[in-house]
Amino acid sequence: MKNNFVFFFQHKLLIFLSLIVISSSECLPQENKNELINFQSAKLRYILEMAEKYHFDSLDIVAACDKAFSHLLKEFDPQSEYYSKAMSSYLRDRYAGVLVGIGVDLIVVGDTATIANVAEGSPAEGIGLRIGDKITAIDLISTVGMKREEVLAMLQGDEGTKIDIEIRKFPTRTVEKHSISRLKYDSPSIGASFVIAGTRVAYILMNRVSEKTPAEFEEALSELKKNDYDYFLLDLRNNPGGFLGQSAQIAEHFLKADQVICRTQSKTPEFDSVFVASGKGLLKDLPLVILMDTNSASGAEIIAGAIQDNDRGLVVGMSSYGKASAQKFYNMADSSSFRLTVAHYLTPLGRTLQKNLTSAEKVELDQSARLHMDNEQFSQISEMIQKHGGKTNLPIFKTPKGRTVIGGGGIIPDYFVNYDTTTMLTRVLRAKAIMMTWSIYFIEKHYEKFENEYKTFELFDKTFNFTNDDMVHFANFCISNNIWNAEMFKIDRNYILFHLKALIAYVKWGSNEYNKVMVRTDPFVKKSIGIMKEANELIK
Repeated sequence: MKNNFVFFFQHKLLIFLSLIVISSSECLPQENKNELINFQSAKLRYILEMAEKYHFDSLDIVAACDKAFSHLLKEFDPQSEYYSKAMSSYLRDRYAGVLVGIGVDLIVVGDTATIANVAEGSPAEGIGLRIGDKITAIDLISTVGMKREEVLAMLQGDEGTKIDIEIRKFPTRTVEKHSISRLKYDSPSIGASFVIAGTRVAYILMNRVSEKTPAEFEEALSELKKNDYDYFLLDLRNNPGGFLGQSAQIAEHFLKADQVICRTQSKTPEFDSVFVASGKGLLKDLPLVILMDTNSASGAEIIAGAIQDNDRGLVVGMSSYGKASAQKFYNMADSSSFRLTVAHYLTPLGRTLQKNLTSAEKVELDQSARLHMDNEQFSQISEMIQKHGGKTNLPIFKTPKGRTVIGGGGIIPDYFVNYDTTTMLTRVLRAKAIMMTWSIYFIEKHYEKFENEYKTFELFDKTFNFTNDDMVHFANFCISNNIWNAEMFKIDRNYILFHLKALIAYVKWGSNEYNKVMVRTDPFVKKSIGIMKEANELIK
């Protein structure tokens, strides 16, 4: 009887407390933001206390709150996010241009994890690992037959911890055993820099914008000084952006003193700012073309917008992603963190870069824009914006020299280029790393020839060509992997030959040499070289 009474009393008490919460919410003045926040915080605390006390199962309060905070931030906007302690640590390193691990990426060749990239300055490079080496065991556990993700998971761990790995060296197949520590190593944002062969065009590929990007960019420029060039091509394809300040520093290299780079607009003055070029940039007088695609976002869009609006250069490629909100990171006492959208970017002319369209909206191009475009340009832009749907006119802006640029979200290029015109055969071969795998086999098969005849990339680049027997072997290799179409191969033959040669250069010499080969068949690059004289007219 007593237990029933206690249960009845607790049950009524819970109902009573619940009524307090509900009734208090109804009478709370909405205009008092501080009281509103305090009350909602009290509700969360009350839920957690009741759950801990009465829930029938054991609870992981931290994990539950991590999920709740994540959903809360996502309710504000897509770019506001919550990060757990572990993720916060990873992001801090990532934005600083640093990673933790042994410094390799992998593909599975045959049935064994094979190194596809070795980061410069990483522990893996320190013990002499190279592209093509196979990881056959980790901590005495065989990796043969494992998926790529499974092997990468075994390689991951906390900074300073050690693992034992067994390596079958490429191309000699000798077996080595190493004890290697997981350490921090630099993750460069500059993927390639060189003067394109047969031209006077300097090319820099920028993968993202980290804290170290301005220093890495200037280091790349210092190396380029060893060559003669008259034009500049900045490749921002697949660049997700990064830090606002560092993005402005890159744009500043191309602009004259007092030219605006971008503005931020917010509801609080502390986050309103204007970035203006100092005039100390190193590339103010070179004709410039920027490459962009649908994955170019944030900081990459800031750079392109500053160049376009100031009539400083031309943009080639595809309409960019349209992510132009600024986030501030807030760290908490338990080392978790969150980022909150506090402002939006505007280009120098006031164009918003943030795409904010719902599926129900329809977009049309203002007809006045047609006065300043040829039929091809108008057709390409119209086709692009129709993908959004219906009824709103995209705003038109005029640059100081009277050129038309389009607002409404993202950067719309001056010249459009289709990203991938290859057939399904080539796309599948790339996706399944078949061409990369064959390239590793090819070098292994012709090891002595590469050691004796192709001692440098330059010699390889000038004299190497595939034979008919090589192509028969490649076709048979693809067929053995159940991927082949002779008609599609005829269409893509030239591209495939270039790609295979580039991959061999990558395995033997690295990323820079891979890109030196690939740019020759890149439609974006070909278009850019073709309009360099027009880019030159802009700076006169």
